Amino acid sequence: LRPGVYLALLGGTIWLSRELDAHLALALHAAAAVTASVYALVSSGRKIARLPALGQPEKPTTILFASLPFLLLDSIQVLNYQLAIVMVGALLDTADVGIYRAAVQIADGLGVVLFAFSMALGPRIVQLQVQGDFAALTRLLVRTHLVALAIMAPLAGTVTLFAEPILTLVFGADYAASAAPLAILALGKIAYASVAFSGLGLSMLGQPGRSTIALSAGLALNAGLIFILIPIFGLQGAAWATALGAFGGNLLAAAFLRSALR
Repeated sequence: LRPGVYLALLGGTIWLSRELDAHLALALHAAAAVTASVYALVSSGRKIARLPALGQPEKPTTILFASLPFLLLDSIQVLNYQLAIVMVGALLDTADVGIYRAAVQIADGLGVVLFAFSMALGPRIVQLQVQGDFAALTRLLVRTHLVALAIMAPLAGTVTLFAEPILTLVFGADYAASAAPLAILALGKIAYASVAFSGLGLSMLGQPGRSTIALSAGLALNAGLIFILIPIFGLQGAAWATALGAFGGNLLAAAFLRSALR
């Protein structure tokens, strides 16, 4: 619903011949987010009201503290991809921020594939855990990673090979300088796909704290590499730091997940 509302608002703005600037674009994003949130609250409220009342209701404070690791997870994932953009502006020229951001946006588009997988995977992990079928759960996670890797490899490989034409087509010739960072980020997506659902698996198994520890380690790796690589390699260094940080954090989460399944 959210992207649909945003596209509708964006189309209406262009149809009314309004000048689109950064403030208006953010306002349209906010309006779409509020609309989607209100719909989600109303819809989920109706569904919850039809569920049978089983067990004792949890105290609000219990629910709050149980949800904190998930809040941290979301924050870490946002920081992992935005930290490099912020530091590019601090360590390099301001114009490099826009050039690097173009590469990040296209690389993030590849992540839609993994997001679609995770939406279906999460409930299935919980179901198999409740059933106590950990052998089937292990097979599910392994096969899901293999399928995601098989899909991501040709997609990201194509972006890597044709990074410059893609950037020129989408953003214009001025952004062709971001071709090398985009290629690095795309290759990083292939590596990331091999461990992409490790943090999700831990969270769905009731261990979001271990997932937070793993992804925090990845964020720390990202930050350390940023300060080392950006002054030496510029935008390419930022891309390597982001790719290695995301992969490293989820690789540690995969080790935790393997231990949990055993």
